[in-house]
Amino acid sequence: MIPINLRYLPIEVYLECLAVRVAVAAAQNHRDLRQQGYTVRQTIDSPIATFCLQAKHELLHRDHDFDCFEKRLGLKGVRG
Repeated sequence: MIPINLRYLPIEVYLECLAVRVAVAAAQNHRDLRQQGYTVRQTIDSPIATFCLQAKHELLHRDHDFDCFEKRLGLKGVRG
């Protein structure tokens, strides 16, 4: 569902706002995991995991980098 204040914006602007929100949250998740002693090796893994966390999606993966997102941040993952 699109928030009321973004409903009348062009889709490009809405998607850009969404991308910025995911990027900021991904950076925070990455820092939180680093502080807890976890290292995410691939840069793209943080935004992917964060998008799934925010949208409450399950992530089908075969990457150990997502394990810390599952253990510490509550990501729902399915091993493929």
